[in-house]
Amino acid sequence: MGFVCRARGPGYVTAQDIILPPYVEIVDNTQHIASLTEPIELVIGLQIEKNRGYLIKAPNTFQERSYPIDPVFMPVRNANHSILSYENGNKEIQG
Repeated sequence: MGFVCRARGPGYVTAQDIILPPYVEIVDNTQHIASLTEPIELVIGLQIEKNRGYLIKAPNTFQERSYPIDPVFMPVRNANHSILSYENGNKEIQG
């Protein structure tokens, strides 16, 4: 799937600037993409693919003026932790 992010500076570019079809949802529209300090137009083409695991593409398959990046998206919705004390001989150990 190909999408476009288009913004004009100066200003911040966020995920809400990505033009999407109605069947695609951005989880966090406030996600920062870039900061434009000059009155220029920024156009970013996004190619999104569905897959599993980590995929590395050969460098010779990239188009001219393209800069491939690999996103890492691992949202943590909830985390639990606990600290337990236990004794090992005469020492109390935190772990």
